Amino acid sequence: MKKGIPVILADRSTHIPGIPYIEYENKQIMMEIVFMLKRKGYERIGFFSEPIYLTNLQDRYQGYKDALQACGYKFSEDYIFIRNDLCLNNLKNGYL
Repeated sequence: MKKGIPVILADRSTHIPGIPYIEYENKQIMMEIVFMLKRKGYERIGFFSEPIYLTNLQDRYQGYKDALQACGYKFSEDYIFIRNDLCLNNLKNGYL
């Protein structure tokens, strides 16, 4: 912004005046994903993420947990994979 470059944040919110942002319904989207996997017959559904410091990640994690409960699944820490190395080159490390 200081250099006159327009900025729009995607999937992040801010309280800094003059910076527009677009937020996604991360909690709802995660719930829809879990519901879909249940309809397809999956019995165990895990959660992969970088550390959940950001609100969008917190919303996704909460949506995952809420959907498990709504679908009748038992929450298990064994299916939670939160790793620091997913912060760097997310796509490649998520795949690995």
